Amino acid sequence: MYRFAGVLLALMILLPNAPARAEDKTLVVFAATSMKNALDDIDAAFTAKTGTKVSASYAGSLTLAKQIEHGVPADIFVSDDPDCMKYAVTKKVIDEATKVNLLGNSLVLIAPKAAEIDRVTIGPGFDLAKLAGDGKIATGDVKSVAKYAKAALEKLGAWQAAEPKFVTAESERAALALVARGKAVLGIVYSTDATVGPGVRIVDTFPADSHPPIIYSVAATAIAKPEAKAYLDYLRSPAAKDVFERYGFLTTAALAQSPYAGMQTRPIKALSERQVAELKTGHGMGLALAAELNGYPGPAHVLELSDKLGLSAAQKARIQTLLDSMNAEALRLGAKLLNQEAALDQQFAGRSITPKSLKAATEQIGITQAELRETHLKYHLQTTDILTPDQIRQYSILRGYGSDGATQHHHDMQ
Repeated sequence: MYRFAGVLLALMILLPNAPARAEDKTLVVFAATSMKNALDDIDAAFTAKTGTKVSASYAGSLTLAKQIEHGVPADIFVSDDPDCMKYAVTKKVIDEATKVNLLGNSLVLIAPKAAEIDRVTIGPGFDLAKLAGDGKIATGDVKSVAKYAKAALEKLGAWQAAEPKFVTAESERAALALVARGKAVLGIVYSTDATVGPGVRIVDTFPADSHPPIIYSVAATAIAKPEAKAYLDYLRSPAAKDVFERYGFLTTAALAQSPYAGMQTRPIKALSERQVAELKTGHGMGLALAAELNGYPGPAHVLELSDKLGLSAAQKARIQTLLDSMNAEALRLGAKLLNQEAALDQQFAGRSITPKSLKAATEQIGITQAELRETHLKYHLQTTDILTPDQIRQYSILRGYGSDGATQHHHDMQ
């Protein structure tokens, strides 16, 4: 009897609270891990403004998409990978009409803050494996940042040699921790993660055109509460925009810019800072790829690998002579090309360009470019004549091209 009375009393106490729980307006947000710091701040501001609570859960985008697919309740999905958002849409667990591209991000190379690695220039021919040495390279979820890292390294010709050194963490933040603790000598993460990682520093940023655009899309789920619309609107408000930009995200205004935005400040508009530097130092900017990737080694890399190739003293001397001659010609032609490009740029800047002067300028530039390319290619030919067939095969293997020297992997930067 007493036990029944106790149960009845408990029910009387609990029942009045049941409607309140049924009307719970807490929004459940599933978001990519790299959103955490910014979204925590935005969620707090949204709650303060509207009274609607927000409960955020952070993980890899594909993990979150699959959780939503399998019925885990969520109102909002923020993905850092368009493919993961598409997956959720195809599974009909997303209200596609609400989907928008919200933000962008960039990809960076990081090192422990105390590391002695200087800033590097990431571009074609970038040797990440050499930079890592015997250490590991950490990156995050295979369906987010790791996907962009692989795409970038493949385009730059650095993936094949670097792949064995990679350690894939469960998330970007876990990758940050591996680098910060010295468990990995380098890491590839989003720039927004790197800026909040206290134990790491950015070594360089990957060129934007080396990987697919990193786009964060957001949408309400198919079972979202009515309050989800207000939340989506708030994510695109000026207040949220300020928070996102403070954490380093690219907002929609920046994403809509032309890919040429920022280039207007270049001294020579047609040439990047890296291209100018390579022309000034006699590098080939990939001009000798037709030779390099078809089994015709270049003198600079042959000398770098001289011990592994077993070069004789006579071979070293002859190849060094070739390298000195190539550098002298390349420096002269590089300086000439820079002057010609600068002159063309000035004609446009000063509004003095005419069809006749344009034709003359571009013809001169074309001739110099052809001479520069021929210079690099002919010294590959002459270098090959000095090497034995076995040395040429070994060179291709050491450079990561395969035994036939035809595997497109590493861009020649002589």
